[in-house]
Amino acid sequence: MALANVTINSISGIIAEFGPERFVNTINNMSPLIGSGVLEKVEQDGEELTVTADVGESPATTYALDFDNRPNGQTTTPVKARFVPTMVTTRVSLGKQAALGKLADKELTKLLDAKLDASAKSVARHIGRGLYAGAVVPQAVATWSGTAADSTVTISFLDVSLFIPGASYNFVDTSLTFSYTVRCQSKVAAVVGANSANVAGTVTFINDVINPATGAVVALGATAVATDDILALRGTFPGFGGSATAIAGKRLNSFDDIAGSGASSTFGGIAPANLPGWVGQTIALGAAYSHEAALQFDARITQYSGEQFTDALMSPQVAAAHRIQAGAMGAVFGMSIQPTAQRPQPLGARADKYGDVRSSGLDLAGRPVLIDPNCPQTIVVFHNRDHAKLGCWSEMAPEELTELGGVVVTNRTTLSMDADFTGSYQLYCAKRGAIGVMTGLTGL
Repeated sequence: MALANVTINSISGIIAEFGPERFVNTINNMSPLIGSGVLEKVEQDGEELTVTADVGESPATTYALDFDNRPNGQTTTPVKARFVPTMVTTRVSLGKQAALGKLADKELTKLLDAKLDASAKSVARHIGRGLYAGAVVPQAVATWSGTAADSTVTISFLDVSLFIPGASYNFVDTSLTFSYTVRCQSKVAAVVGANSANVAGTVTFINDVINPATGAVVALGATAVATDDILALRGTFPGFGGSATAIAGKRLNSFDDIAGSGASSTFGGIAPANLPGWVGQTIALGAAYSHEAALQFDARITQYSGEQFTDALMSPQVAAAHRIQAGAMGAVFGMSIQPTAQRPQPLGARADKYGDVRSSGLDLAGRPVLIDPNCPQTIVVFHNRDHAKLGCWSEMAPEELTELGGVVVTNRTTLSMDADFTGSYQLYCAKRGAIGVMTGLTGL
């Protein structure tokens, strides 16, 4: 028994000492948006974050001549936007036999390192993708193989970037108004088409995620999958046969909420109807990416907000199209010309025509382009770092437990040892009009 306690304490000590740094470093490495500082992370305290909504101009500004009456000082009544933190959590588990076995320190460290690495990457993707948009709809109808546990379905999507094999997601059956929790088994690229093999594809899901409240898999209500059903990051909806309504305040806010599909929806507790101008800028391009379309949208953002974006956020696929466009001509000023090379691309010392398209060095309208693999593949976010920021109440860290004098607890259901990691974050914005999202990019 003494040996077992020593081993458990060793596990707890390793997780407590190295776990927090591993999670923070992995999030920074796998989320260029966060790690680069383009999205400023601001430490918070208290139960909520309050910011003054930035909309409109001062009515006291005027032209004047000598001895004119000065305008009365006027200001609109400040309107406060309120944001509550959302928790991101995961569990690192180790089988009881592995935990209590007589492992050498090197073996134990190697085993825990692999467990921490897998969990940290999962959390990094969950946060990184959630900042952009955490839900997609099927491209075509599909049918589950059944409703019972282990039933499967293969669904086509115009953008499969949300899904990672092994991860679990919320499946929302809008016709039955229920949501479930399913797991991604695999994804396969589609044939070249409107969105191309680099973007579109099919994803296979399996209904085998155990409901922690019951210890069993929840059966689906029906087998049909419609094009208005939803697949979302786990935790967005109740799942496990719960409501089809997203849980308010439970998930991270996203750029999609600020200026995408939710550009005209209530945000931060403020409805645009109650505060004119409290909307984001969005456009569904429905065409191939072009510099001309991006510049026109930039001009629109500036017109409506009085400010220009500070950083363009895009996926590697769109970044490649952006770079290729530098040597191509599209439709502009009423002329339609098939994209063709306009000038030879000089080769670098390594005979690489385009260089490292994942690195910085690209600009759009004179402002830097950030390439982020977490960004949906068919959008571009026109970000303003002065107005959109990431509130951080607590970084990902193991929860302190007392059962064994550390951060590891004995699972009461399965023969395993568990450590729970939790952090609290929220994306907030004080001026929605300065943020823009261009969607519907094709031909990638």
